[in-house]
Amino acid sequence: MEGEQADFVWGVVDMKVETDFPHARTKAAIHSNNGSCIFIPREDDILRLYVQLGSKDAINDTTGRVDKNKLGPDNILEVSDIV
Repeated sequence: MEGEQADFVWGVVDMKVETDFPHARTKAAIHSNNGSCIFIPREDDILRLYVQLGSKDAINDTTGRVDKNKLGPDNILEVSDIV
């Protein structure tokens, strides 16, 4: 694959959540000094959550590219502080 790669790695997870966050059923973007996340409501009360992850934990030492096998749903939920 040719081209440049951004310094941002995003994780995506679909889930059903119980929350008191007032904007959980509307599109919402949250930005902080620690990163960003985006809520996108889906069908059947499912919420799609995009979470900015730390890229240094996902980089393959050999290729220098993101290794998707190093990140999974548990990492996404941990970073988003949902668990």
